[in-house]
Amino acid sequence: MRLFIGVPVPRALKAGLLGLMNQDERSIFWTAPDNLHLTLKFIGEFNRDRLRALEDTLIETSVRPFQLEIKGVGAFRARRTHDPLVIYAAFKDPPAEVFELQRDLDYRLKKLGLRPEARAFVPHITLGRCKAASKAFVKTWEATHQSFDGGSIQVDFFRLYESSPSLKGHLYHPLITFSLHAMA
Repeated sequence: MRLFIGVPVPRALKAGLLGLMNQDERSIFWTAPDNLHLTLKFIGEFNRDRLRALEDTLIETSVRPFQLEIKGVGAFRARRTHDPLVIYAAFKDPPAEVFELQRDLDYRLKKLGLRPEARAFVPHITLGRCKAASKAFVKTWEATHQSFDGGSIQVDFFRLYESSPSLKGHLYHPLITFSLHAMA
């Protein structure tokens, strides 16, 4: 099974994010509305027999709830060519707790033999993956939506998801929800 850990986008905020997606632009593989989320940790292939150990590890996570403000957009680009790879909705001044949560997950999952992410964590909501999008299209898209205000997400839980392929792209199935709480 292919797994990741994330925070879903509340239904009330999806309409604003969908407004950023130009469905006529065929060079972008747009994220399905039900798949919009903040990825905290991509796990990848995981043995179903170890799912209970994973749950026991994740339930120990101790970070207090926090709020994220969706503000602006961006794009991740290839290092050498600067070709756009992913376009996303950004968070304005993400609080320390989101980084603390991601580090805590990496730390706990390392005990299960999973490697920490090598790249710096950049909290975002993936809106689309660029298949052959031109640099000019993405630059214009970023300029047009730079002041986008998507509202706030109250993060008081995270989920373990299974990602399974389908003819319309991957489907994300929530497996387990974990509440956030600071240890006393």
